[in-house]
Amino acid sequence: MNESATLFTGEMQFSAAILLLAYVLIFSEWMHRTHAAILGAVVMIGVGMGLGFYSQEAALQAIDANTIFLLAGMMMLVSMLRPTGAFDYAAVRITRLAQGDPRLLLIYLSLSVSLISMILDNVTTVIVFAPLTVLICRLLKLNPMPYLMAEAMLSNIGGASTLVG
Repeated sequence: MNESATLFTGEMQFSAAILLLAYVLIFSEWMHRTHAAILGAVVMIGVGMGLGFYSQEAALQAIDANTIFLLAGMMMLVSMLRPTGAFDYAAVRITRLAQGDPRLLLIYLSLSVSLISMILDNVTTVIVFAPLTVLICRLLKLNPMPYLMAEAMLSNIGGASTLVG
């Protein structure tokens, strides 16, 4: 079998191994996830350039500045809104509307996440709502996992309906 017919090239195997290593570092919490991600990126670029997979110019062109700036802008927006108590107020309102009913709480939280992710990006929405959801679930003695899973899925659905998400 010749090399062009193989499913995974050597470059792909090296890249997959580096990506897997970065994920292991992130999920094992052996180092801070930001440091692990940066280390993975640096190793990927270093190995790629060292073995001739791509050039420095190709590596820089692969960086999507629009996505990075969108996420940074959304994070700044959230950091300005959080001290106002807007998110806490929304969590209290949602909890009161649900009146302790776990199903209604799931519906209201999911609907809120979907609507907010139409305005903010998905990652920012989940970053804002996940701690609030865990807090609400602890207060109501509920397992937060189904709520967090629904929020993650519906954040993507809500975000897909607009250009921001």
